[in-house]
Amino acid sequence: MTGRELPTLIRAASYPAGSTERRRLERRARDGGLVPVRHGVFVATDAWGRLDADQQYLLRVRAAALKVEPRHVASHASALAVHGLTSLHAWPRAVHLTDPDGGRGQSRTGLVKHAGPLDETEIESIDGIRVTSPMRTCLDLAVTAPFEITVASVDQYLRSERISHGQLMAAFERSPIDRGRALAERALRFANDLSDSAGESWCRCILHDLGAPTPIQQKEFRDARGRIAFVDLWFESCGVIVEFDGDQKYFQPRFAKGRTVSEIIVDERKRERRLLALPEVRDVVRVEWKNLLQPWQLRVMATDAGIPLG
Repeated sequence: MTGRELPTLIRAASYPAGSTERRRLERRARDGGLVPVRHGVFVATDAWGRLDADQQYLLRVRAAALKVEPRHVASHASALAVHGLTSLHAWPRAVHLTDPDGGRGQSRTGLVKHAGPLDETEIESIDGIRVTSPMRTCLDLAVTAPFEITVASVDQYLRSERISHGQLMAAFERSPIDRGRALAERALRFANDLSDSAGESWCRCILHDLGAPTPIQQKEFRDARGRIAFVDLWFESCGVIVEFDGDQKYFQPRFAKGRTVSEIIVDERKRERRLLALPEVRDVVRVEWKNLLQPWQLRVMATDAGIPLG
């Protein structure tokens, strides 16, 4: 099931209060046959269970859009979901909306409203949901989200070619952002279109914060047999390759390319042996998600491999 093939939302308000249909709906919800996605909005329990985290959060955004005034626009992390991208960390519990007319920011259970304004050029409509444009979403995240979340999100937009880095920085220079401008600029300038996953983006952020030199991304290595691989991060000065070993490499079809997990593992081992046979490569460091959750582990791994840190 793709992000656009989501189950139908069922609104209690579609049935008159006290009607047979309304009572049947309420009974079904009490019996566990329906999951409340938002107050008065439900989805079939079996359909909900088949959704991944990205799809479940997108469905929450859609449910929220049904319950607010039409002028409100999905924004921040919620815009990321509507655009079909993924969150570096777990999705927020709340849906984020912006009032394009200004207003005041406010929060209530399951909903965070941000004050505008928004220009019409900063608003799109996707599957019936009003959502901030990729450019505006990047700027919003840059001033509200931590460094690594902004970078991982902007990397995805740049990689998908929905915006260019030059366009983004030009929009930032024109923006009226004042509070947090320096931190926002740091994240936006650091982002690029070369990371192949959110985990890879995060790994690069942590190594940068640890004081590592700037690596070459997606460096191609070849031997007498031909191309070996494009590697995630190449620290040329010390001869070290850093690869983010995320689960997507083993389970997502676009990475697996019809291979079983066992076949992928064997291929990765052969690939690593060929890389280590090159005279310029001293070490290959494989980073897993658990190492990113504990940055001290990445520091130890980098130090042991001989990557200089600040």
